[in-house]
Amino acid sequence: MDQYRSWKNKAILYCKGMAMGSADIIPGVSGGTIALISGIYEHLIGAISYVKPSHALDVFRLLIPSRRTEAWESLCRIQWRFIIPLLLGIFTGLAIMIQIIPFVLEHYTFETYSVFFGLILFSITVPYKKMDKGMREFVTALLFGIFTFFLVGLSTVENLKTEIVKVEGEKVSTVLERRTDAKGSLEFQVTEGDFEIYVFDENGNRRSFPFSVRTVNSSMTTEKTGPVASSQQWQVFSDVKSVGELEVLFRLKGDELKATFSEEASTSLLYIFLCGALAISAMILPGISGAYILVLMGEYKFILESIESRDLLVLGAFSAGILIGILSVVRLLRYLLEKHHSLTMAALTGIMIGSLRKIWPGHYVTGVPDGMTILLGLGLAVAGALLLFMLEAVSARLQDPEPPTDE
Repeated sequence: MDQYRSWKNKAILYCKGMAMGSADIIPGVSGGTIALISGIYEHLIGAISYVKPSHALDVFRLLIPSRRTEAWESLCRIQWRFIIPLLLGIFTGLAIMIQIIPFVLEHYTFETYSVFFGLILFSITVPYKKMDKGMREFVTALLFGIFTFFLVGLSTVENLKTEIVKVEGEKVSTVLERRTDAKGSLEFQVTEGDFEIYVFDENGNRRSFPFSVRTVNSSMTTEKTGPVASSQQWQVFSDVKSVGELEVLFRLKGDELKATFSEEASTSLLYIFLCGALAISAMILPGISGAYILVLMGEYKFILESIESRDLLVLGAFSAGILIGILSVVRLLRYLLEKHHSLTMAALTGIMIGSLRKIWPGHYVTGVPDGMTILLGLGLAVAGALLLFMLEAVSARLQDPEPPTDE
């Protein structure tokens, strides 16, 4: 583990962790993509694969004097010099960018996705360079590309056309028209009153979700339905939580109200366990977001509700799925990278190509784009590609260390 002993290498790793954490905030971009771009994907898979379920028992063995030395030696085999700086960077990136990215995505959606489209498009060259150029590799890349292309287009709650209207007696006035994001969510500023969210399908059919916004001291707080979301100033009430198979969750943050739509969720603990395993597995793969997998499986809103209500049974099943998923998938990936490196890189190349559908900036242009819009998108995509080349050049100049080993 000497390759990560120096503070310079730890600082490099910390910065790459920040980039991974920042990417996880972008719908359609995963931390695994940044790990692959920045040259630490194999490092990451290798380091995580050294963590075993028995290490959890070693933590408790530290309390037993006769087993303490053995347990400590076992825990020291984990690649802490790699894992700790990376995790600190990821958490820092999440903490910083969660304050920035939502604002940028809301106000400069097309521009943001144009930059990331260019960056991810040209980053495909990273795994492509590492694979052989034989027929097996190209067929593998094609199959995984087609599979991912269809996978990222399966969501029934993304890009829903919605209209928020204010109801005053028999008068209805449109407040806002907006489409849901990749997680089936939309945010808007709240004011006191009675509202409805109209959700339109492809045929123009409308589903309505009425709700009321009241101040905390309002007499409306005695409604039998009770509040479904609250902040220091506002409370939100709704008699209708679902229409057909479509459900909604209201959440308040200051003066912003967030409505998250999802398909009807399953409360089976076995299914929730499976969701956790698949979600964390997807986060490890470049180009696929773990949160998006939860959206596809209809559990994103339900997991949010479970977190807010502190449902320990549901969260326990979900966490167990995450633990089993990450410990099993990284071992499979490590095996594939060691025994079938070229084919694995071809598969990752296909996954990244197919995932471009998810961040295609054209999804976020209303109407037919004019010449200036196209030129702006192209310019920003080129800027994203140049950013990638700069990252590669800096990485080469700093001479990144080799992946961690068992030694």
